[in-house]
Amino acid sequence: MKLGALIVSVIKNEYEGINRISALKKVGDISAIRRIVLTFKRAGIDDIYIISNQNEVLKKEISKVGVTFIPAESGSEDMFFYVKKGLQYLEGKTDFLFIMPSSVPLFTAATVKKLAGMKCDVSMPVNNGVSGHPILIRSDVVHEILPYNGGQGLSGAIKSLGRNVKKIEVEDSGILIYETDARDFSSALKNHSLNKFHPELRIQIGREKIFMGPGVEQLLKLIDETGSIRLACEFMGISYSKGRTIIDTMENQLGYSVLERRQGGEYGGSSVLTPEGKDIMKRYSDYEKSIKKYAEDIFADYFG
Repeated sequence: MKLGALIVSVIKNEYEGINRISALKKVGDISAIRRIVLTFKRAGIDDIYIISNQNEVLKKEISKVGVTFIPAESGSEDMFFYVKKGLQYLEGKTDFLFIMPSSVPLFTAATVKKLAGMKCDVSMPVNNGVSGHPILIRSDVVHEILPYNGGQGLSGAIKSLGRNVKKIEVEDSGILIYETDARDFSSALKNHSLNKFHPELRIQIGREKIFMGPGVEQLLKLIDETGSIRLACEFMGISYSKGRTIIDTMENQLGYSVLERRQGGEYGGSSVLTPEGKDIMKRYSDYEKSIKKYAEDIFADYFG
């Protein structure tokens, strides 16, 4: 089962300063958007997508932690507009998808894991009878959400579905706390999953030079998905020249091609992964998951 997360951030005015932009506000020692991304990763969700009316503002903050920026117009301040744009891009790419606003940064990894265990059309966390975020939807529900224009956003779209909506009680007040809400903020921050010791591993593979790691894996996935190195780099928030250097280094160290370049197309050509490229990407992904699981299993022996 493939799980992903869509984080939606609507910035009212990028010139108001970072303390007025909810996604960039400090929550503890890190920004709200970084806390959300790291919480999903802590819960084992690696395919994380961000869509915003100001992607470039967020790329400066969060481009190096393995997220994908979905391109979107910057003219709207309607949150549901960006939810639908994100869903359009992700339709069929995951089995289940978390949807999360950037203004609710204190939900925990335990809540994400509990929701991920559900197999319902829509799963919503509830604390003391009140529904919060993130919301988990099954992929085949997406095509029913996209036509909704009832004016009540995602909640209205979900109510209109006539699908099985499962409300899951969680001991996590963070699902209800917005960054503008002072109520219980300090308590939720103190008890947040990122404030507990946990292992953070970055698995890399090299010969004379490092050629494989989380960022390289993400780049290969996006090239495979978009058919374009340039678009993959744009989605990652890195320069095209950096992306080319990454691929060139990888191919030099491996001694074979991971990409097949084809002439023509909208961007002057396209790129697809070779069978060898797909193979090294899969082996790295499986190896990384095994190492991280082992690290989690033995962590308490040293830091419990």
